[in-house]
Amino acid sequence: MRGNGLWEHRRWALVFCLLLWATAGLFPAATAAAETPTSITRDGDVTLYAEASKSLVRVAESFALTLRVEAPRGTVVAFPSLSEQLGEWDVLDIHDALDVPNGNRRTWTRTITLETIQTGDFEIPEVQVSWTSGTANKTIRTLSTTPLTIRVMSVLEDHADPSQFRDIADVVDVPVPPKQSYKWLGWTAAGVSGTALSVLAAVTLVRRRRQISPEQWALRELAELETSSDALDAGETSGAHLIELAAVLRHYLQLQFGIAAPLLTSDEILGQLRRLRLLDEDDVERIGRVLVTADQSKFAGLQLVSDHLRTLLADVREVVQASARTV
Repeated sequence: MRGNGLWEHRRWALVFCLLLWATAGLFPAATAAAETPTSITRDGDVTLYAEASKSLVRVAESFALTLRVEAPRGTVVAFPSLSEQLGEWDVLDIHDALDVPNGNRRTWTRTITLETIQTGDFEIPEVQVSWTSGTANKTIRTLSTTPLTIRVMSVLEDHADPSQFRDIADVVDVPVPPKQSYKWLGWTAAGVSGTALSVLAAVTLVRRRRQISPEQWALRELAELETSSDALDAGETSGAHLIELAAVLRHYLQLQFGIAAPLLTSDEILGQLRRLRLLDEDDVERIGRVLVTADQSKFAGLQLVSDHLRTLLADVREVVQASARTV
């Protein structure tokens, strides 16, 4: 009987250790998941999700910012053109998966790889996504993410110094805690619910819902590209700005005419424009020059001087203005 009692105690001790191990494994994971910076904004049936893969990184450690738009079938979504910088962050890579079926809805996803060599707390600024319902009404609506904060640590931060020794602390008497009261759970739940409702109301009031046409959107993007292009002012060469220019053109064609220009090759785009007779041949040739030159820059390393970039910018602006008058 004594042996059986000893075995019973050992068995319960083993169960207790297993419970402690499981708890230690589950709670940090849940905490880490909860700390992942996220943003969710909605406009009717369209939802924009933004999520950073990490909330804490070290200097020059890359992480992913994922933008995902879920919308009904027939919706046309356009991500903004990005340069080599997004706020304080260096943009290393951009990968798009556009117009992917998701049941009765569609999904547009952009994954941006970011990093920085600075230290401290930095915000990923808001990113604005444009969309239209794809109907005869060409009014464009926008959704913006909320800024996400990422902490960047130096490579030496949070490391123990092996040259510094600390004495073993004295024994500390731990008082027996009094019987716990669980009334605080109700108050905490009520407080969290009230805070969440307040934040939701604030986001709803502050969120901007601009309504602009595809022409206005494209001209605004072109103006920002022109003013932010150091290469245009300094007379230097830059293939990155040419690729951004082609991206603006592709998104405009998608928003204005409903063709999946961001997913098509340059030849496929030109073929659709000619077959559907959406534009005059002169405008199609202008579009061809921009797309082909951007392909050469992206795949063959072609660099252009500022005068050539300005000419292509003017070509895209003329195409946008001409096509807006004919629609």
